[in-house]
Amino acid sequence: MWSPTVTLAPTLGYFADVRTYLSWVEIRIKGSRYTDILFSFHSVGRNFSGLLGVICYIEFKDVPAKKDQKDKPIRLDGPHLVSEEVFQFAYTEAPNAIEDRFRKWFNRSLVVALDHWRKQL
Repeated sequence: MWSPTVTLAPTLGYFADVRTYLSWVEIRIKGSRYTDILFSFHSVGRNFSGLLGVICYIEFKDVPAKKDQKDKPIRLDGPHLVSEEVFQFAYTEAPNAIEDRFRKWFNRSLVVALDHWRKQL
């Protein structure tokens, strides 16, 4: 299964195992083009050891202006890695044990992603 996560993970120095676990959250901003900010949750490493990771990336999609052009392909610009580092945690960790660390990582990633979006306007 192809996933941008698999392509982007090596740039951060690790292997993303999307077969064992993959989920994501997407924020879509609609405008003259769609901007998708994605947070990918996935297993880390070639053999599952209980370590999970999260990265953030952004994609831009040009959509047809007219409804009768629905069949026209959408031009994709991306994925572009936003995360400076992978956020890692063990699946056995209690949510309250990682919440503060994740919140800081998430906020930094979201600010960078929104800056990329702003520059596209």
